[in-house]
Amino acid sequence: MDQIINLKGKSLFPILSLLVLCFVLAACTNKTSEKESNTLNEISTGDGNLSAITAVLEKEFNGPDKEYLRITNDIEENMIKDDVQTYEDGAPELAVYEDYLEMTYGEYFTENGYSSFKPFAFYYHSTNDYKMKTENIEIDQSSTNKDYYSFVVQVNYQNDSETKEYEITGSAICPEEGKIGKISFDVNEDMTEQIMNKPN
Repeated sequence: MDQIINLKGKSLFPILSLLVLCFVLAACTNKTSEKESNTLNEISTGDGNLSAITAVLEKEFNGPDKEYLRITNDIEENMIKDDVQTYEDGAPELAVYEDYLEMTYGEYFTENGYSSFKPFAFYYHSTNDYKMKTENIEIDQSSTNKDYYSFVVQVNYQNDSETKEYEITGSAICPEEGKIGKISFDVNEDMTEQIMNKPN
């Protein structure tokens, strides 16, 4: 015989309480999942420091930058015409160069940070026939100093005869949100030699 459950005369409060509890737990779980998802999204897209460091690394290790090469080539030709070895900072002949560096990198640095970085901008960009591309960028924030970041960049190098993978490591300090106060690269000697000594 089938068992018949008779609720007559029994209180429905325990059952209703259980249903309410299940509903609350489900709602809390959904909110927690949404919060975690939003947090991950903020980390990946909303951290101004990570965005600034990533932007600089991508500009440094993708290229060569054709506009930068055109500008520096024009400067070299002008130096030959003027029979000079170099131009002093602030010289009119460097105005276009200064403007391009400012446009490319200025927004990612503090004032002092940008001044320190300028001599090393486009370090791996040469007129030699090659291409380089960032394959992966990993940036880690220090657990003891929230302004300090270390990074590892995987760079794909390719010329007309070979393809190689290089690793660039370094660090950055961001004293202001979205602004780099200092960035340094551990120079990869193999990559430097490959780029600088490759004949045209």
